[in-house]
Amino acid sequence: MKPYTFSVLNAFYIGFSFFILFAAYNPTEAYMTRLYPKVGFIALGIIYFSFCVFSNISSPIIARFGPRACMIAGSIPYALFIASNLLSIEYLTYAAALLIGLGAALLWPAQGAYMARLGNYSLQGDAAAGAGEKGPKKTNMGLLSGIFFLLNGFCNIVGFLITNFLAITPTVLVTVMSAISAVGILSMCFMRFVPPIEPKKDDVQTHAEPERRGVLGCLGGYFAPLVRLMINPDMLLFQLTFIFYGCFYSFFAGAVPPLITTAAYVSPCLICRGVANMICSVLLGKAGDRWGRFGAMFVTYLMAAGAVVCVLAVVLAGPQLEWLFFAAFSLFGAVEGSQPVLIYAISEEQWSGRSEAFALWCMVRSFVCGLFFILGGSVGAVQLGIVVGVMMALGFVGLLVMWVRIRRAARGAHAYQALPEEPVISTGSSPIDGLAAADPVASPLGGAEEAYSKQV
Repeated sequence: MKPYTFSVLNAFYIGFSFFILFAAYNPTEAYMTRLYPKVGFIALGIIYFSFCVFSNISSPIIARFGPRACMIAGSIPYALFIASNLLSIEYLTYAAALLIGLGAALLWPAQGAYMARLGNYSLQGDAAAGAGEKGPKKTNMGLLSGIFFLLNGFCNIVGFLITNFLAITPTVLVTVMSAISAVGILSMCFMRFVPPIEPKKDDVQTHAEPERRGVLGCLGGYFAPLVRLMINPDMLLFQLTFIFYGCFYSFFAGAVPPLITTAAYVSPCLICRGVANMICSVLLGKAGDRWGRFGAMFVTYLMAAGAVVCVLAVVLAGPQLEWLFFAAFSLFGAVEGSQPVLIYAISEEQWSGRSEAFALWCMVRSFVCGLFFILGGSVGAVQLGIVVGVMMALGFVGLLVMWVRIRRAARGAHAYQALPEEPVISTGSSPIDGLAAADPVASPLGGAEEAYSKQV
């Protein structure tokens, strides 16, 4: 099977597995703050705080056992959390929420690493076929992530359609969703291994010493590159987008659903979210691959601004504008589906698909989500909406500055290679190439020079 075909088919399969699992989990999460107001907000806060804590140690575990095994292990706590609600024991729910944070810390960074391997494998196949010789070579990470998030977004439609036809009582909801989640876990056991590829050697070299020392022994070797990546200037700017996404997601997933006073609007609004999620995850992912990922990311910020404005208009004007929730959740779904796709693609492009980059994205986002879910039970929607608006502005400015820095670095690398003495430099012998190749994280521009030099 051709590498491109293999990568696309596996992106569909992993998306299908996540679709089944989260068709069960997402409705449970969305209805927790309505069915169990106090317990729901606290449990969601525990999930995301524990997700943040455990994300710090997930990368060496993924390097040791591989993304496939970690995705299977990380999916199990989701089913346990859903089933724990059958007993309606408050502290049991909190304990299950803690476990689901551990599972998510394995599941999502492992998924990002698996998708990066698929993208690199597909690129190797194109290179072997001679494709891309006339232009810069890029992985099709945006397309593959778009396929994944398309199917993952479809789970919102199916899950909320199921709940729309069920009597929304805790027992019925939890029983059905527990059974569906078990099927999702089973489907993950049949994921394919990505064949060995040349880019994987960098992965092996990066984690070779920690693997020989075992999981506990590699923690020290892991935290050093994680910290260097965290304080990298471009990553510091990019983390503002992570923070914004965490605020935005938790605002709509936790604080906004209780504002819908018309019960008949709840499921249709969440279905609109799922449809927009599916469509925009593929469209903006593919558009980012073709015309630029930063430009597509700027579009997502405009959609997010529209979603927040719609919610604040309903809160301030009253129930007569409640129909705006359909537009708000549609825009929310569009951002929810497309921003992670573009974040994955930019991280893979700038930091070579390092698992630390995906772990950092999960850690920052989950910490902010946990904080917002805790605040959602005591702070008004208007105040939370204002905070989301402020973080939106900061994230947009940070992304703009990051884009300018990378473009300047690219122009500088191009000018260096255009010198008459050395018209073509492709061996990594220049000072710029040597710095990026030696340590992409230590490079003040996150490896942009190396990526550009390879493209030229």
